[in-house]
Amino acid sequence: MSLKLAPLATDWGMALHAVALARGINSTLHTPAHPPSPTRTLFVRLQQKAPEAGRAWALKHIRKGGKSVQGEHDLVLYENRTRQMELLRDWMPHGHVVRSMDQAEEVIAELGLPIVSKAPWGSSSKTVRLLTTKRDAIAEAEKVLHGGGITFPGWPPQHGACLWQKFLPGNEYSLRVARISKRWGWAFKVMNRPHDWRASGSGLCVPLTADDWESPYFRYAINTAALAAAVMSSRWVGFDLLMDRETEQWRIVDTTLAWNLKPGLLGANYDAPVYDLNTFEPHPKGLTGASQWDLLLDDLLEAA
Repeated sequence: MSLKLAPLATDWGMALHAVALARGINSTLHTPAHPPSPTRTLFVRLQQKAPEAGRAWALKHIRKGGKSVQGEHDLVLYENRTRQMELLRDWMPHGHVVRSMDQAEEVIAELGLPIVSKAPWGSSSKTVRLLTTKRDAIAEAEKVLHGGGITFPGWPPQHGACLWQKFLPGNEYSLRVARISKRWGWAFKVMNRPHDWRASGSGLCVPLTADDWESPYFRYAINTAALAAAVMSSRWVGFDLLMDRETEQWRIVDTTLAWNLKPGLLGANYDAPVYDLNTFEPHPKGLTGASQWDLLLDDLLEAA
């Protein structure tokens, strides 16, 4: 068996390592202090609030010709919405990275109100705000660009740049598309929080039905995710999408390398049905997201 794995020794890395060993696959856990040889295939689950050490280690491995499940773009974009807005501009809501007060005035006039404002990092919409008036937007820009920044519990302060995007009204849910190989993945709706315009963090998840997978409406969303993944050269990635009702286009509002695999979150990643993202056919064994490690290993063994 030619596949040799090198999972980063975090929670997901240890889970993949255990499944690999149970299948007789050569797998060795690694830390940034102990880099793998280039012949080993890296699997990197970066720490969400402190990704830099693992990111630098993994990028060094890749740039030396080493193999990796997560690609260079995946690693650079994780918890870096500024870079996401730059690379995925064609698939994201219209927006700008604002770095001056003059630019803030121009962007407010261009985007109109309300404006979606994001920190460069965050999860469950905890660092996403809606600026409903010009006064609010100018005040935020002053604080971020020239003041002490905006603070969020458990996250570093946001300062130096405002990430502003067009608000996309009329959506009752966001659509998560998770891709764990160039073939297999899943999709489900994340319903909005009660009395809130945001969906992420609601815990209200509904997998796409068989009829949904047949629908051109949802196939368009999945194809949009696939196009963005191709630009990223990514085989393992998750996208959150909203519909722009003005242009009738699906727009990517976030991308990630990690997702919640707890079985208690019904309808989400753990138990969403796995589908072929190219043919829109269900997995012949009826697998769900809980089988992501076996699906990944099958894909890596086939490519080895």
